[in-house]
Amino acid sequence: TNLIVSQSMTLMAMVFEGFAPIFCLIMGEKTHIPAFVLFKLHFGLLVLMNLPNWQFVGMIASVIWLPSWVWNSLQRTISLKFPTACSPPHVEMSPESLKKKDIYLRSEKSTDNQYSQDSTHKVKTGRRRRP
Repeated sequence: TNLIVSQSMTLMAMVFEGFAPIFCLIMGEKTHIPAFVLFKLHFGLLVLMNLPNWQFVGMIASVIWLPSWVWNSLQRTISLKFPTACSPPHVEMSPESLKKKDIYLRSEKSTDNQYSQDSTHKVKTGRRRRP
């Protein structure tokens, strides 16, 4: 019944819904925070207002912004409860970690080359090799 309050709440919801994807993109590893707030916004509108199907679409669309560890833990839980339904998650390495691994392997090859040149005396460099 209060027109000013209703208009201001509508404006705030529209602004948040417009900037929520941008917040999800810039938050880095914490993308689940604005996605969760957006999900709660749509769930609250579903409970309080009689709007057709829009709130379900909004809640499903906000799930897109959940990070991969959420989906991996969900798949792990389902695979433990129903082993014939799905397999445990296969985690692949990110491009950044692959670059770090390549740099590490190159440095290991260079130390191996130093060892092969002087095969009579090997000195530990203080680094342990991965098994």
